[in-house]
Order: sequence, then structure tokens, then C-alpha cells
Amino acid sequence: MLLRSLQRAQVHTQLRKCRPSLSVLVPGLSHRRAFHIRTLLGQSSKKSDDDGIRIFNQTLGPNDKKLYIEPDENLPLEDLEAQLKDAIAKLKKEEARENRNFDPLPGLSADQKKTLIEGLEALKLEEDQKLRIAEERASRLPGHKEKGPAFLKIPVLRRLRPFLDNFNKYLVEAQSPDATVRTRKELWRWYTRSKQNLPPFLFLVPMSVWHVLWNSMSGASLSNPDRWAHIRTLAEDVIAAGHELSPQQKVNYIESLHETGAKDKAIEIWGNEVVVVGMDMKVFQGFWVLGVRMFSEQGDPERAEKTAHMLLGSKGKKDYRILLPVIQAWIDKGGPKGYNKAWGIYLQLKEKLGSTITMDDYDRISTAFLKSGKRDLGLAVFKDMMLTGDPNASDSLVLYKKAMAIVGNIQSLSLDVSDAEKVSMELMTALPQKFQNKFFYGSWMKKLIGMGEIDAAASVADLMWEKNLQPAPKYINGIIAAWLRTSDAANQKKAEDMAWNMIKERLNFVRARRTESEVSVSLSIPSAQDKSPKFPCASAETFCVLLDFYAEQGRHEMAEKLQEFLSRCEYNPTPEFMNHFLYSAIRHGGITEVWDRYKEFTLTSGQWRAQPNMLTFQSLWDCMAMKLDPTRARADGDFPVDCRQLFAEMVEWWQAIRRKSPKQRKHFMTRRLYNDIVRCFVTGESEDYLGCVVALNCMPALFGIYPDESTAQTVLEKIAQAEDREDEARRLSQPSRLPVTRQARARAIQSRRERRAKLSEASRAFAEIEASRVSYLNSTMTHELSEEEQSKEKLFVLSEFLRVVIGQMLEDPAQVESEIKKAAWEMEVPSIELPT
Repeated sequence: MLLRSLQRAQVHTQLRKCRPSLSVLVPGLSHRRAFHIRTLLGQSSKKSDDDGIRIFNQTLGPNDKKLYIEPDENLPLEDLEAQLKDAIAKLKKEEARENRNFDPLPGLSADQKKTLIEGLEALKLEEDQKLRIAEERASRLPGHKEKGPAFLKIPVLRRLRPFLDNFNKYLVEAQSPDATVRTRKELWRWYTRSKQNLPPFLFLVPMSVWHVLWNSMSGASLSNPDRWAHIRTLAEDVIAAGHELSPQQKVNYIESLHETGAKDKAIEIWGNEVVVVGMDMKVFQGFWVLGVRMFSEQGDPERAEKTAHMLLGSKGKKDYRILLPVIQAWIDKGGPKGYNKAWGIYLQLKEKLGSTITMDDYDRISTAFLKSGKRDLGLAVFKDMMLTGDPNASDSLVLYKKAMAIVGNIQSLSLDVSDAEKVSMELMTALPQKFQNKFFYGSWMKKLIGMGEIDAAASVADLMWEKNLQPAPKYINGIIAAWLRTSDAANQKKAEDMAWNMIKERLNFVRARRTESEVSVSLSIPSAQDKSPKFPCASAETFCVLLDFYAEQGRHEMAEKLQEFLSRCEYNPTPEFMNHFLYSAIRHGGITEVWDRYKEFTLTSGQWRAQPNMLTFQSLWDCMAMKLDPTRARADGDFPVDCRQLFAEMVEWWQAIRRKSPKQRKHFMTRRLYNDIVRCFVTGESEDYLGCVVALNCMPALFGIYPDESTAQTVLEKIAQAEDREDEARRLSQPSRLPVTRQARARAIQSRRERRAKLSEASRAFAEIEASRVSYLNSTMTHELSEEEQSKEKLFVLSEFLRVVIGQMLEDPAQVESEIKKAAWEMEVPSIELPT
């Protein structure tokens, strides 16, 4: 310590010796005038702390910077002051030039200077850290209160300062009520960096800062997935820094160890804290519940049961649902003892909860028994759930009491194995007469599938087969679909085998119905070697489920085989089945094949006919748009119908639907399909403005949909593009002297300009028609238009605009209406009312 003090004193002395002073020598200056000059310069003494200027009447030392001024005693003080200021300014400039090469430590090498400076900085840092530790100890004394937000103040080297500054920035933000997820993430990021780059960091963090970090990182939310990892790290850092965790923090620390994989260590610490933390009433419930859960998940049901008994035997509010993980632990252990223990605890739980037991409680226990293979016990629990609310029902608890001749409540927490073995499981699982049907089991399977417990639902199906009951195809289809959606190859294989076995049963049924001998159908995939009894027959939904799976897997050959077997099973293809093949043809076979597929499905074949839906016609109009796209390559074929024919096909289908079901709602058409139809009529090679007028005016009556602003904009743009194509054709027919590239570029620029001009011209014409119609309505209408009337007016204006365009295209404008009528006949809507 003494050596360091001497080193510092040596450096300060050397600095004083080497640094020159800035001096002004004014000989012959009286004391009165010198004092007045110092006063004017803002100096209250001989030495100024502001600019370092000293005024002397005597000779200066050899290292001082001197500037001689010969004053004139007769000069006014103002002139003398100005002369002195000019001299001082010159002297300062000269000093600044010399300071650039100033060396405060002459005679020392660069390494010696660096060592000396670092030693002084380290000495100051050590003294500041000792002071900080002393302040931290004082903050722990009783009665000490923090003022303002928690803030970390520790001395660090300059190059490490950004770590501390950023940590403090987000530390303060985390204490605000408006703290965001980003604040929490950045706080943890800079906490980790500061810990890594500032060695004494952990030992200098006060408890107030630890509390802020803990509260920020321990919040349970979807945006905090690393919650338990952060709590574990913080707890270990607090312990490493020599602090004591609060009881609640200890419970959280134990849980974080369990959640992050250190289960043995968590159980060990939990056992060590039983006497202290376990007896703290503030955390008593959470501590013992955590113990039950850890022992249950660790596969130690006996300790879990003892811990639950300790918790339920204490004073205070009791929640008997703590027995649920104990039941799960005994079921997981298996064996006669495990299942009987689980069953006994279930009966105890059912009695203690009484009418407060919920469906979730029943579901959790029954599913656990099903997954373990104890389908009979799972059935008994589900039966109890279905009998809930029936005062005369004989549920499992009533049957057990009758069998054991127990009067009153069951006293022990869990039944003895010997007692449980005395009660026949056949008696406990016996179903009332009203439940002995496939609908009871079907409702159970439906519930399990909705819960995502697919394996448990499959166990119920096995239970039905054991009892010679046939599951309904829709429930088996649900199991198949759920298994196929998983990424487990074994589940997918089971689902495929089950589906194809159901198809085989349907084929056998069809053959038997035709009085032919029942034969086994040879399939291209191996059928499952299932020991279960006869599968239910496949339904049309079974084919759709398999089709979706094969489409997702890209197995198109199996999709084609499904279509073959669908016909052999004498099923009408569903709209979803047909739509899959249409969209598959769009992606792989070209648009010509789409129409062929559509006719194949919808034409009468035998006694069935497929019914299209909205998605069917969406796919067909998508093909029409591809046909009219001038940039599309023609290698994938052509669409064999035009817009009028396709629209007539859609109208014919819809009218057939309405004849069968007059109450069928109109609003089946989507806005996308509506706009696609209008776009196809006015696009490219079609440019069928007559057909567009008919389609616009009949779709409100058929489908209840009117044009909107986007529809009008689409029509205007397509008409402008059509006129631009005509001008482009005329330009191409004329020779040009420009090079090919320049010619193309110039043509493209000119085309864009003209297209914008054409669009502006069409928009002006449309706006004039609209303004004329608004003026007419204002002069004739006495009330505001309803929403439907406004839609009709938009339709009228758009139709009138198209009539104007059509009149310019025809040689005789008087033929517009007759041509529109002709188009209406071709589109199967001759009776449609067209506004005039």
C-alpha cells in the first residue's frame, strides 16, 4: 500500500515539474491597475482557475511561458484591457501548438508509462469496490430503504462500461409498469454478458437488483418459454454471491431444477428443506404439492402417497385433487398392486370430492387406465361420469360399499390391496342396460378424439370388439385421420391398415349383396394382421381421409387406386373427393385434363352422380383464367369451353340444386369467385362484354352478390388493356428504323403511357355515367337509398358503361340489346331481367 502511494506521489510531482504555466509579464504595472485588469478578466486572485493566466510584476521562472507587454500608463483602462486580451489570445494559440507534443512523463518508456497508469487505475478501482461492498452491507441493515428504482453502481474499467450501462438501462425499464417482452429479453442478455465480462459483478449486485431480476424472469407466460432455466440460473447466482433465498424463491428454485431435468437434485434439496421451508405456512401448500408431483413423475408412488397424506392431514383448506398425480403414478407402476392402489385412491377421491368432481377429473383417470391397457377400469370410470347426477344410479363407489358392507365413509386414504381384490372387477365394470350399446361407446370415443387422446380412443374400439359391438365407421375414421396427421410412421401404418381393412369389408359387403360368394380382395398394400373381429365397412369419408393423406405425401398412384376402389365400393364421390382430383390435375396434368375429370365425375355412371360445390367451380374458373392468360405456355393443353359455356354449366347445376331444395341459401358464392368470373369475361382472348353484362345482372338473382368498387376497377383496367393491345398491333405492323433493343424499349415506354391514358379516358367515361345517374336520382328520389338499392345502382352504372363500350364495337349500336339477349340464351338465363 505504501509503495503504491509513493508511486502516485511520484507521478504527480513529475507532472507538476514538466507542465509549463501560462504567464503574462507586465513590468512597471501598479498594483491598483493590475488588480483592475484581473477584475475585468474575471480573476479574483493572482491565479485563475478558468484560463490559467497569471499576471506578475516580477521575473518568472525558467519553465514559465512569458509574454512582455509595455503598457502606457496614460492609456485608458479599456484600451489596456483590449491590448492585454489580444496578447493573451496569441499566447494561448502558441501554447496549444506546443501541447500537441507535450509529454507528461519524460524519461519513461512507453511500457513503463502504461504500467504506471494501469497501476493507478487498478488502485482506484480496488478502493471504489471496497467502498461499494461496504455500502451493500449497510443496505442490508434493518431500517434501510432504497430510494427510487434499483440501480447497479459499481466501478469498472472504461472499456467495460457499456456492459454495465446497458444492464442498468434495461434494469430501470423492467421496473416500469409498461415493461415489454423485449425489455425482459434484453435485461437477461445484458445480465449474462455483464456476468461473463465483469468478474466481481455477482458479488456487487445488491438484493434490490436481485429482486428486480427475479420478478422479471419468473413471470409465467407464453412469451417467457425459458422461465425455469432463468430462475435456476438466478437462484444459483444468488447462492454463489453469498445471499439467502427466500422460502418462495427456494420453492421456485426446486421446481426449476425439476423442470430443467435435474430431477434427482430437486428431490434431494426438497428433502433437505422439509424442516425449514416445509413448515413455513406461506409456502406450505406449494412446497408439499411440488413434492407430490415430483415423486409421482419420478415413479415413486409410495413417497408421493405419503407426501399427499402429509398435506391432506394438515390444518387448513384441503384439495383432494392432489391425489390425481398419485393415481397416475400407481397406474404407471402397473401390476396388480399398482392398479388396485390406483383404483382404491380413485374411490377415495370420488367420495371426498362428491358432487364437485368434474368431467376433467373423470377424463384424466379413465384415459390413464385406457393408456395402460386396463380398459375395464377405464370403462368403469367413464360409466361413473355418465351416471353423474343420477341419485338412484349404482356407480363404482356404491357398488364397492355394497360389496364390502361398508356403512358411511371410507376412512383410509387408499384401500388395501387385499380389500380391493375381494371386489370382482366384473361387478365394478358392469354397465347398466341403457349403456350396453354402440352409441354409449361412440360418445366416449368422440370425446377422447376431441381431447386428442387417440390411443385411448383406439382402446375403446378394442373394448367394443371384445364385447362383440361394432364401432360406427365415423369414429374409426376419426382415429384414422388423427393417426395419419401425426409424424409417427408406426401410427400412420396402423391407420392405413385399418382404412384398407375397412375398404375390404365394404367390397365384401357389396359382393355379398350381389349374391356372389364373399371373397378376399387383393390389394396393392399389405393388410394389417389384426386379431380384432370384423372391421366396420368403409364409408365415403374413409376414402377422403386416405386421399388427403396420399395427396400430402405425393403418392398419386395410391390416389388413383382409391378412385378405382371408390367405384367398386359403389359410392358416389363426394365433392371433396372430386375437388382433390381437379386441383391435382391442375398441378400435374394440365387444364384439359381438369375438364375431362370433371365430366368423368359428374356424368351419370350407373346409379350415381357427383354433386359439385363452390370449390369445384372455383377450380374450373381458375382453369379458364389460365386459358386466357397470354403469358401461359400452351404445352399443357387448352380448356375446351369458353366463358359462356362454363357459366351455363354453373347455372344449370345451381338450378338443379334449387329444384331439389327450394330453401337452399343463395349466398354460396365467394367474392373471389365472383371477381374471377367477371375478370375472365373481360380478359384477353375472351373480351366478351356481352356475356359480362349478362353475368353481372343474373348473379344477384342467383347467388345474391353484387359488384363492388374492385369489380368496376377490374373492368376499367381490362378495357384499357384491350385498347392498348389494338394500338400495339398497329405499331407492330409498321416498319421501324430503330435497332431491335431500342425499338422494344421505346415501344414499352410508349405502351405504358398510352395504357395510362386509356385507363384515364375509361375512368372519365365511367365517372360521367355515374354522375349522370346520381343527378337523376337526386331529382327523383325522396328518401335515402338502402344498402341493397346502392348495390343495384352500382350494377346499373357498370352495366350502362359496358353498353357504351359494346355500342362502339358494333357496327349498329341499336343491336346492343338484341346481342345481350342472345348471350343470355347461350348462358342458360333467358328470363333474366336486364336494366335498361
